[in-house]
Amino acid sequence: MQQAIRTKHRLHAKWIQAEPEEKEKERLLYVRARNRAKSLLRKTKMMFEKNISDNAKSNPKKFWSYVRSKMKTRAGIAPLLRNPNVPSSLCFTDQEKARILQEQFCSVFVNEPNGNVPVLNLQTNVLMEEVTFDENDVKSEINSINKNKSSGPDDIDIKMLHELLDNMLIPITRILQMSFNSGTLPKDWLDAIVTPVFKKGSHNKAENYRPISLTSIVCKVLESILKKKIVKHFVDQSLFAKEQHGFISGRSTTTQLLKFIDDCLQSYVLGGVIDAIYLDFAKAFDTVPHKRLISKLEAYGINGKVLAWIKGFLNNRTQRVRVNGEYSNSSNVISGIPQGSVLGPILFVIYINDLPREIKSRSLLFADDTKIYRLIKSIADSNQLQKDLDCLVEWSKKWLLAFNESKCHVLSIGDTENIVHAHYYKMDGVLLEHVFEEKDLGVIVDHQLTFADHIMSKIKKGNAMAGLIRRSFTYLDPISFKKLYVALVRPHLEYCQPVWSPHLRKYIAAIEKVQMRATKSVNGFQNLTYEERLRRLNLPTLHHRRKRGDLIEVYKHATTYDKAAVSPMPFLDRPSRKHRYQLRRIDPGDGVRGKRRNSFYYRTPALWNNLPREVAEAETVNSFKEKLDEHWQDDRNRFTIENEQEYDEQE
Repeated sequence: MQQAIRTKHRLHAKWIQAEPEEKEKERLLYVRARNRAKSLLRKTKMMFEKNISDNAKSNPKKFWSYVRSKMKTRAGIAPLLRNPNVPSSLCFTDQEKARILQEQFCSVFVNEPNGNVPVLNLQTNVLMEEVTFDENDVKSEINSINKNKSSGPDDIDIKMLHELLDNMLIPITRILQMSFNSGTLPKDWLDAIVTPVFKKGSHNKAENYRPISLTSIVCKVLESILKKKIVKHFVDQSLFAKEQHGFISGRSTTTQLLKFIDDCLQSYVLGGVIDAIYLDFAKAFDTVPHKRLISKLEAYGINGKVLAWIKGFLNNRTQRVRVNGEYSNSSNVISGIPQGSVLGPILFVIYINDLPREIKSRSLLFADDTKIYRLIKSIADSNQLQKDLDCLVEWSKKWLLAFNESKCHVLSIGDTENIVHAHYYKMDGVLLEHVFEEKDLGVIVDHQLTFADHIMSKIKKGNAMAGLIRRSFTYLDPISFKKLYVALVRPHLEYCQPVWSPHLRKYIAAIEKVQMRATKSVNGFQNLTYEERLRRLNLPTLHHRRKRGDLIEVYKHATTYDKAAVSPMPFLDRPSRKHRYQLRRIDPGDGVRGKRRNSFYYRTPALWNNLPREVAEAETVNSFKEKLDEHWQDDRNRFTIENEQEYDEQE
């Protein structure tokens, strides 16, 4: 293509300088060369965009880099305030930004006092002192690491490890075994390059950025091996609190929200009111005190070489902040768990694992996202919830993990006319704010459990992402569009959908319109009907996808989920001629009405019970999905809501 462009420029210059009698001849030669260069450029751009779309799911960095190049605004660290109270104290250079962010991140560290460390009142007879691993384990962990992961301070790239793995496997395994056996880590493994990631609020305040640590890839391999062994130890000994749903197999954001919503609906439909208090830890991952964490690990049976290596992993750490290639000075990390490490999340889960034992009200956790809730029938129930808050404040002081009271909210779920008490909750003397809705693990929960605001926010986000694709890519063939849409748009419309799946026609139609509009972006699809567009793209309707998602959740409840952590599905005890996972159906005559009838645990039995045996009794989740898709093949492209045309081509 470069040769074609050079030829075009050369012929253009020759045409301009040609004698009058040669002008037309030279112009025709130039036009031919120009058209050829344009054609090659168009084809090259198509191939480039196709490559980006093909790898959008596995390599989102390349996609977003291309999208940002099309945008007028530029992402990055905004000018930061040296003094948050002085608007004119902005600094603009990357070096200054890195220094200010480093000072902010270090300011939240907790100095653990000298003296005796609290001891968790829990002991297990089974100890985890030793972990064995070999070259096959190391190879498996390296192969499982995403090839797009950034290298750490040691500059060892994961792509290099993948390509040279056969030659490097034995020495890497020996290094990891030496580190584990001695309980020591190389200095490069203890250093972290911190990338600031904006959370929310003002872009000019350093406190609104989260520190994400880039650590050694080789160290991550050993972290991953230890993490799996630690989780297995906790699962085998039933040490994880049933209220914790984060980073544990068989639990997820969906299981936590389904449990919470079902608990609330049981009270709501009977005219009750649930007071839910959403708690927020102040810089949770950065403030975990190391000595207290080690104390809790010992109480849960983590000892010997495993505990010694974790001590080495936590102590003597350093970090530097990097902004556009400029670095801050290195600082010691005296508390916290590196965000971005493999071992960090599970260590945090262990640290707050005993929190639910401190209270009498119900509680649910997903890592540091915590809520406690209680059915309020009288002022005595409110007083008990307040006592539980006081207990949690005492727990936070004992274990040096403070709450951010200004971000803790109270949500009263139920009809306001049923609230027969007036109670205000406080944490450590700070009055908590009452709200009408709260974003809970990415789902907006409102006080009447309609999920209307959540649905509209997802529609807005889906349309925005579809528009971004349409504006960024010049050529959208069916294959490229489908890959981009499935990777970048549809997940926003389906996240936790068993929790909020709509039953009102207006919301069903509004969500479907996102896909209706998006599919018109494909070249040549503008004049096709919606059903024909879906057939050519081999895409189901979103309405169909939600029904499919419901049944996948039922299957997981029956076969894979941790039964201690989820609300029980009403499976029949007696055998059935259809399949062994038949559900008991609850009709309105049993007192179930309104919102609860449309909730996950009550809308799914009829659909689930009609599945044939070979589908419902599939051996794995993936097998179930394949058999379900085959069973429903004829209905996946039809949008059957009444007055479909009103929402399709005529809008």
